[in-house]
Amino acid sequence: MVRLTGFLIGALISALIFTAPATADWPFGTPATLGEIAERLAERHQRIEHISTIELAAMRRTNERFILLDVREASEFDVSYIPGAIRVDPGAGADDIRGLLIGTDPNVPIVVYCAVGTRASRLGTRLTRDLDGHPIMNVRGGIFAWHNENRPLENETGATELIHPYSQSRVKLLNRSELASRQAAL
Repeated sequence: MVRLTGFLIGALISALIFTAPATADWPFGTPATLGEIAERLAERHQRIEHISTIELAAMRRTNERFILLDVREASEFDVSYIPGAIRVDPGAGADDIRGLLIGTDPNVPIVVYCAVGTRASRLGTRLTRDLDGHPIMNVRGGIFAWHNENRPLENETGATELIHPYSQSRVKLLNRSELASRQAAL
């Protein structure tokens, strides 16, 4: 009985540790909506500007110059991304980003996004400390908000409606959850 109890306690601790990254940013539970997530991130990451998907779409439509960085894992990017995005690792540092900026006007904004905004906000905040000049903007609600508004996505094969769900708990944030896929189209 003691062995079984120890095993169960160990399994419970492992489960808590395994699921911690999904809720680590939210000490009182995961927010229920993309809007709630966006508000909390804007409060926590005040050093960067938080723009809406409507603002990003307008920047794209008017051919405004900006650098669009997708701050997700390669497996997420392979499923879909916002057209024109360059994928960077969520743990990227200023030196990694500087390599992308060679020859770029220092006033050109850097727009970052991830699934819902957490990883992009963290990177954006780090970049404001380490890069001079470039305004840093995070897309509120990330690619999930973009997808929910039926805006264009692509992958290496062309246009797609698929989106990587990041985690099972985040699928509920997608209006069209039937399009959630962990695998890119071949």
